[in-house]
Amino acid sequence: TGLAKAFLATGGAEAVENAIKIARPYTGRSKIVTRRSSYHGATLMTLAVAGDPRKAPFSADLPPAIHIDDPYPVAPGEPSSWVQSLRAVIAREDPSTIAAV
Repeated sequence: TGLAKAFLATGGAEAVENAIKIARPYTGRSKIVTRRSSYHGATLMTLAVAGDPRKAPFSADLPPAIHIDDPYPVAPGEPSSWVQSLRAVIAREDPSTIAAV
């Protein structure tokens, strides 16, 4: 990979949560953008950024999430709506505040 260090996680939620914990201080930014119907794990951090409706019972304790459209379905010959959604979210949220997508 060309990286000097690696971090091995025991599972997906731990990997995603630590990726967020690395991205925020590295970039100095706080916002994480995810897909509207995404699932990244069951920890509070991964629930906070996910679009999964199963996070509803915990939503009062979670910061607001920033979501883009899902990449499906795509009509033949049309640009994917998620690309357009991503561009709109980045413009709305200010790219200098987004730590990761």
